[in-house]
Amino acid sequence: MQDNDAPSLQECLSHVYDKETKATLLKHAVRLDRYDCIRVLIAAGSDPFLRLNGVNAVMCAIHQNDIKALPFLVDQQLPADVVSEKPVSRAWYDDRKPADAALFIAAGLANVEAVNVLLEFGASPIACFFYDKLIDESFDARCSALVAACLAPSRRPAADNELADAEAVVQALVNAGANVNSRCSTGLTPLHCAVESGLLEAVVLLVEAGADVNAQRGTYDGLTPLMRAAHLKSDLGLSAVTALLSVGADIDLTDRFGRTALDHAVHTNNLPVAECLLQQGANPNGYGALSIPLYSATSIGNHAMVILLLKWGVHLTGKIALSRGTVFDVALRVNNFELVSVFLVAGFDHARAYKVVCENIDAIYSKVPVGMTDLLSLDDRIRLQHLQKLHGELSQPQTLKQLCRVAIRRYVLSPRQLRDLPLLSALQSFLSLDDL
Repeated sequence: MQDNDAPSLQECLSHVYDKETKATLLKHAVRLDRYDCIRVLIAAGSDPFLRLNGVNAVMCAIHQNDIKALPFLVDQQLPADVVSEKPVSRAWYDDRKPADAALFIAAGLANVEAVNVLLEFGASPIACFFYDKLIDESFDARCSALVAACLAPSRRPAADNELADAEAVVQALVNAGANVNSRCSTGLTPLHCAVESGLLEAVVLLVEAGADVNAQRGTYDGLTPLMRAAHLKSDLGLSAVTALLSVGADIDLTDRFGRTALDHAVHTNNLPVAECLLQQGANPNGYGALSIPLYSATSIGNHAMVILLLKWGVHLTGKIALSRGTVFDVALRVNNFELVSVFLVAGFDHARAYKVVCENIDAIYSKVPVGMTDLLSLDDRIRLQHLQKLHGELSQPQTLKQLCRVAIRRYVLSPRQLRDLPLLSALQSFLSLDDL
């Protein structure tokens, strides 16, 4: 296809009525930089937003950074199905232009130059479109160009330069007046998406531009950006948590299930982020006295996380909602006798532990007639052996170290408070939980 083919192309198109064929020809014209042919095809009704094999003509131009082709492609009426599958309720986007849709695509592909050109062309940074229709079918949501830009690195593997491009696109859209608190149809704000994508400069930029740093996802869970950051592993999670806390994120805010960012870090086994949150002042007990983080760590057998929480003064004796007991009961219920020993060494009341162990032993014996323990299942026999061993240990006098720890924990909630007590450094080390 050559530009001097435009007259013959125009004549041929008078006999072409299939929209897929016209869209295919338009994509080829864009890929070959045939601008006269692009004009002819647009005039003949070719749809630059119709995706074939996942790509449309506008995406081709943006991928190629063909800034010259973009004005030809967007200077026409916007196809209705780009924005809505229900033409009967289209009033909310009647003022949207093809340039707005192209800006949405350019933002979602993190093309800085295309975004700047389209903004100069008059594209609106606040228009919303269906992400799955214009960019990626795997994400079914309606959102703004700013959300699309913040999502860009998380939708595909991104190199460092692509992250920088996404940061620049966010900057351009914010400068152009994009709504920094506009939510997508799944309830996420641009800040949620920037956190998940690792756009740390954009996190600070969005908050400085007025984004709500404690915005909760407008769906059933109510996750905040900090909670989403707590799910991120490696250095990205630490950096995102630090960035959010530096701009005022509420470290102990809860979601709709009463879980804090710390609880999310514990539940996802994100030890570095959990330690960072505790160092920044997170309540180790989570929401009130429910001890949710310790319950989560105990129920999944996360030994390292349990030790971390104990070092920061988590409560051992409070009953946990819906679990019908303390974390000691939970550890017994899941047969984690290693954690049972940890809780005892950390200062769990031995008299109470003795009572619970006796109740568990009685519960196993009640399953069979007296003197017929050989009828127990293999799992019950193994559990009974552990419980009887524990029963014997609890029947022995407590060590001085255990008694001191029980007394100290009544007054000390964290390692910092332990260091503040008028004790010799050697005694502080003796009473600390570092050797659990």
